This record gives sequence, structure tokens and C-alpha cells, in this order.
Amino acid sequence: MSPIDIRIIPTLFDNYVFVIHDPEANVTVCIDPGDDPIIADTVKKWGWAITHILVTHPHYDHVDGIADLVDEFNCEVYGSHHDYGVIPRCDFRLQEDEVVTLGSLKFKVIDVPGHMRHHIAYYLKSEDALFSGDTLFSMGCGRLLGGTAAQLYQSLKTLSQLPEQTKIYCTHEYTQANAKFALSVDPHNEALKARARDVDQMRQDGEFTIPVLLGLELKTNPFLRCDSEQEFAALRRQKDNF
Repeated sequence: MSPIDIRIIPTLFDNYVFVIHDPEANVTVCIDPGDDPIIADTVKKWGWAITHILVTHPHYDHVDGIADLVDEFNCEVYGSHHDYGVIPRCDFRLQEDEVVTLGSLKFKVIDVPGHMRHHIAYYLKSEDALFSGDTLFSMGCGRLLGGTAAQLYQSLKTLSQLPEQTKIYCTHEYTQANAKFALSVDPHNEALKARARDVDQMRQDGEFTIPVLLGLELKTNPFLRCDSEQEFAALRRQKDNF
């Protein structure tokens, strides 16, 4: 059994911050921290200290907590080279396909634009974990807020090629709302109907709906099931007005 510990901290309104701890190297990685004191308080309660911050994209709810965490823990900050001047206190500029090695953790950088003009995801192969930011959600995907439908379609195609046992850690709890839209466009999908029922129960019980396996997303996420960029773009517009 892997000693690596991946935990979720719910922050702000519906954000998730992910904390990955390598006890042997005493490395603690925080992904996409918004401005919420609960992050530092929770990590300290666990007996850890954040050593590194990884950023997927520079929207405020993913970066506004960085400065306080750097002041608190003196941690290092990593982000896309495209966003180096936008991400607060960024120390390291990452390129596509680069591998960030932190203790025993090896995060591969995957370029996944579309939600924004520039956006990256982090793939931790040893833990079968993908930290997808706002590119891929459970049964959904990010809005086009600077990027294009063509970019996002290709980004989702790239992520869909990862192993099906990959666990998707997305940074918002949108799953229940996404399920409603997915059912409206794919009402006869039995796997989707079962997933929607499970999600309703999980939320009723106060549980997180992520991580979710990529294999399940390939069966239930309408945005991963599009056969063309045109179909995807039309579906994204439909979701925007749902």
C-alpha cells in the first residue's frame, strides 16, 4: 500500500483544494489554493507543513491564497510558464510534459487549454491521480473563459487517453448539477442514471463526489463522448444556457 496520502479540503463556496503528503520525504503539496484560512489551519491540524504549491491556472479562486501560504510555510510555487507573471509568488515556470519531482512524487505536466487560454493539469502516475483543475469535471467540463472550444475539445481528448483507473480530482463540486444536464442530453444512458443516483445519495450524506474514475467518466460524461469538435462546441453552448 502506498504511503502517499491525498486529502481534500473544501473551501470557499464549492472549491476543492488537494493536499498530497509524502511522509518519507516530509513533502506536502497543495494544489490550487484559493483565499481561505481553512487551508493552513487544516494542514497544521494534520501535523503537516505545506512545502510546495502547484497551480493549474490563475483564476482568483485557485491562486488568491498563495501569498498567505508562502508567508506561513515558506513553500515553493509552481505554475505554467505562460502564467508566470500572473500567479502570485511563482518560483518555477513549467513546460508541457515536464515532470515535477517533489520527494517521491512525480507530477507530469499536461497542457490542457480551453477553460482559459493557458491551463495545465498534473498527472501523478504512481497514485493513478489526475489533478485536472477546471478542465475536466465529473460529468462536465470547464466553461470557455478565454480559451476556445477547439482547445478544450482537444484537451479532453488528451485526458481521455489516460488509463481508465485514473482518479480524477477536479477543483469544484459541480457533479450534481452536471448530472442533471448530462441526463437531459443522454437520458437513456444506464451508467449515467446510476451515477446520478449515487451522486444524489453522496451529497445527501455530505460526501465528496470526487475523485471519480476516468473509466466511469468515459461512460457518463457527455463532453468526453462527443465525436467531433462541432458536436462538442454545440454541447458546451447548450450547457451554458441550461
